[in-house]
Amino acid sequence: MSAKEPIELAPSSTWSLSYDQEACRLSRSFGEGEGQVLLTLSRFAPGTSIEVLAAGHPLKSNGATRLGYALDPQDERVVDRPVFGETQNGATIWQFSTDLIPEKAAEKLRKEGAVRADFRKVEADLAGEITSFSVTRGVRQPVRLRTGRLSAAMSAMDTCLDDLVESWGFDLAEQGTIAQGPTPASSPEKWINHRDYPSDALRKDMAGMVRFRLAVSPEGRVTGCTIQSDHSHPDFPKAVCDAFTRDGRFDPAVTVTGKPVASYWSNTVLFVPR
Repeated sequence: MSAKEPIELAPSSTWSLSYDQEACRLSRSFGEGEGQVLLTLSRFAPGTSIEVLAAGHPLKSNGATRLGYALDPQDERVVDRPVFGETQNGATIWQFSTDLIPEKAAEKLRKEGAVRADFRKVEADLAGEITSFSVTRGVRQPVRLRTGRLSAAMSAMDTCLDDLVESWGFDLAEQGTIAQGPTPASSPEKWINHRDYPSDALRKDMAGMVRFRLAVSPEGRVTGCTIQSDHSHPDFPKAVCDAFTRDGRFDPAVTVTGKPVASYWSNTVLFVPR
């Protein structure tokens, strides 16, 4: 087999949907034994962003700092410095965020005044066109996971996300009419910076990554902070919520008619010691 030819892996399981308290996750395995790859697609709130986690021995890094991937038949995309690691059995883990909707198409939708429901429909159409997920660069040999059409899997995830939004106390119908979600009134880097780095973690030279969700009022005030996931020192989540609750200011979410409404803003903070 040529080094440029991808390793083709067929599904070895069905899609599994996990209803977590703060996330919806689709997982499926491809290949068998040492050649198996696990693909997990996660969402922490309705929207276009998907967190991708791919793990397996075939995904061994070639030492590059950039990862290339494609949602076939879409064009290749490149991630600079994706999260990278290894499992206890030596399998390689890649983690990054992407969108099913290409950026140019998303920008066109925004200019046309599309609401959240419009983005969901476009994404559903694209999910029906995808045939595989390929890792094209950054690995010793390209790998193609033959996912098949994603329509049914993404539809199940949408149902899960709707349940999440209702469990957070938001009106689902109203959220679907939002044309612009909460927008930071200033740079979030001004709200949290090196002064908020937990001192104990800094002494131990520890890094951390915290995903969180803020509740934002129709006036743009932060009315709640929820940690959605963290893989770090226990002081990191508190530092994030303290900083954003104290200093976070937003232009509130607005519906297509311009009405300000309560909504949510989800993001990630990465702590890296200097």
